[in-house]
Formats: sequence, structure tokens, C-alpha cells
Amino acid sequence: MQDRLTIARPYTEAAFEYAKENGITEDWEKFLVSLFEVVQHPDLGSLIGHPKVSKAVILSIIVDMFGNKLDKQKVNFVTLLINADRLQLVQEVSELFNSRCAEMAGLVNIEVTSAFDLTSEESGQIKHAIGNRLGKNCQITGKTDLSLIGGAVIKIGDSVIDLSLRGRLAALESELG
Repeated sequence: MQDRLTIARPYTEAAFEYAKENGITEDWEKFLVSLFEVVQHPDLGSLIGHPKVSKAVILSIIVDMFGNKLDKQKVNFVTLLINADRLQLVQEVSELFNSRCAEMAGLVNIEVTSAFDLTSEESGQIKHAIGNRLGKNCQITGKTDLSLIGGAVIKIGDSVIDLSLRGRLAALESELG
């Protein structure tokens, strides 16, 4: 996952700088979410990267799926991703773009994955602790993953803090092995 974020970062930065300079970051946030949905479409997903389907055909299909909602810059961005074989990174580009927009607004997005649903008190404590540490307002998104057994994994931008029991057991196994 980290490698994908690293590869996606330059594309995100280019899109973000363009959108910021032109005052259209909100429009580009929506566009990138929509592009991810289009790329995830089952009919298109099987064609992306297929050796018998040209990049021009993929671009044409994506443009058609958007109808007349893509301006020249968005078509150029999609073309860039297709030509660089990076269309599969649209989710990471979108997530990084959203993080940059939140950062610009003075917000930090925190993703907390825990074995069980967090109570509002637990969410508040995490939000408060990280907000104080970073000196920013925080937004928390919670997910559950029973395989964590207990504890939580906290993701802040590119940083991951693994406080899960599964993570601790893996670290112990690594030390003993």
C-alpha cells in the first residue's frame, strides 16, 4: 500500500496544485471520486491493462462514461494516468488529494480501524489526543476489522500506528523468530 501511495503522490501533487491555483479543488475532489468509481466499474476494470485493448480505447470509454462533464485538463489528467499505466492508482490519488484539501483547510483525517466499533468517548479521546499533538482539528473515520483481535490501527496521512493485538503478536513473532 505504501508503495502505491508513493507512486500516486506526484500525480496527486500535480492535480492539487492545478486545482488550487484555479480555485477548483472541490470540483477536482468530486472528479477524482467519480473517476475511481468509473475505473472500478466491472466492465471497464477487466479492460484496463488488457494487452488487446489500446490506451486510446480506454480513454474513449472513460470520456464516454463521464458524458460531457470532463474539461480539457481532466481529459489530459486521465490521459496521463493511462499512458503511464497508473490508472489503477486512482483510489490513492483521490485519497491523497482529499488529504491535501483537508490539510489546506487545517484539518487532519484520521482513519481508525479497530476490532470493535469505537464508542463516541473513545473517538473523542483519539481525536483530542492527536489534535493536540498535531495542533490541528481532526476528523475521524472508523472501520472495524475483527482480525485485529483487539486494539486499533490508526492511520494519519501516510503514517500508521499499529496498536492492535494482531500487530503486537506479529512483532513478538518477528522478535522470537
